[in-house]
Amino acid sequence: MQFDPTTLTIPALNGRTGRILGLPLPPGLEIAIRPQALAGRWQPEAGQVDLAFDARFQLLLGGRSVAPDLQVNTRLGTGEVSSRRGPVAGRPLDGNGRGVMVGVALVPPTGEGWLDRFLGLPGEALALLRCQLLPQELP
Repeated sequence: MQFDPTTLTIPALNGRTGRILGLPLPPGLEIAIRPQALAGRWQPEAGQVDLAFDARFQLLLGGRSVAPDLQVNTRLGTGEVSSRRGPVAGRPLDGNGRGVMVGVALVPPTGEGWLDRFLGLPGEALALLRCQLLPQELP
């Protein structure tokens, strides 16, 4: 299955929904997620999902971009992944299309020294996404 990235709704990460180095994002700071591609396979009988996800992550302060975008490519799935922090398990989609997808990405440096130092780039990013795939989104 392949999703049209313009139809994906992914809320920005903020102090309620995102963490950097284990701490909530500071007030006024957001990370907008701009999907570029999302494709893979879905096994409805098992609720299993395995998707290739490419996106640009844009750092916003007061709604304005303050740094180069981060290009992130990863696999998202409902199975288990291994990261430097250890194994992390997803959760298969239930009958309402709700589940948890996990993924690990190696994030390259941006070339902006202060941002690369702040984020420890190049580095590893762990994604833990509570999600819902609605029937009209499925091919």
